[in-house]
Amino acid sequence: GGRGGRGGRHNQNDPFPDDDFDPLVRNANRWVPSKDNSVMAKVEKQVKGLLNKITKEKFDRLAGQLCDIQIKSYDMLTLMIRLVYEKAIGEPTFSDMYANLCYQLSQRVKKSPFIQVIQSDEDPMAEPGAEYNYDEGGSASFRWSNDVSTSDAEILGPFESEDQCIDVALGNDDTD
Repeated sequence: GGRGGRGGRHNQNDPFPDDDFDPLVRNANRWVPSKDNSVMAKVEKQVKGLLNKITKEKFDRLAGQLCDIQIKSYDMLTLMIRLVYEKAIGEPTFSDMYANLCYQLSQRVKKSPFIQVIQSDEDPMAEPGAEYNYDEGGSASFRWSNDVSTSDAEILGPFESEDQCIDVALGNDDTD
């Protein structure tokens, strides 16, 4: 009786039974791993790293580091929100900690340069399409956009104050 296995007998000490092969030669067309060096990829890696380390004991220090990341665009903000949200959903035990982190991030975002507040001289109380009498003076109104090159359809407003405009831009709209 045999002991199982496959194949016949061969020399166990010879790792390459056929020594007749050419060594590998590097050429310009070889596969190399690609590395994403974009700003968004770096921010994603940094945020994920900090979120993976965050605990209640380390919260103040790591939340400060997360808040210190310069949010330079609306896309970067949505990336950070998505990462924090996914982490919070995955770890509901720490939901209070992630809620506190979101609050701290929202306070920093108010000062972000990508939220463009646009001051205009149109009457904020006027009906859409109504003509405004510029000779009467009146008060300024404010609109916001996350991209100053947008069309008028993508600019939201008018609002009565810059603070109200920023609150609406950040989703803190209590004007109903």
